[in-house]
Amino acid sequence: NIYIESKYQGKGIGKLMLDAVGDWAKSKKISYLKWSMYFNNEQADNFCKKQGFTDFRKILMKKL
Repeated sequence: NIYIESKYQGKGIGKLMLDAVGDWAKSKKISYLKWSMYFNNEQADNFCKKQGFTDFRKILMKKL
């Protein structure tokens, strides 16, 4: 899990971390990265799309 505390967001830390994970994954011949987040997290969604992630799957839940 990766989480950037709000006071450090917008400073490029997330991109640096994601780039490092991507470099490691490429060195291991991993073809894809998946990103999971809670629905309605617009800030994370915007970050992911800016980093090249695209929508892949939608999961719905219902509380009983």
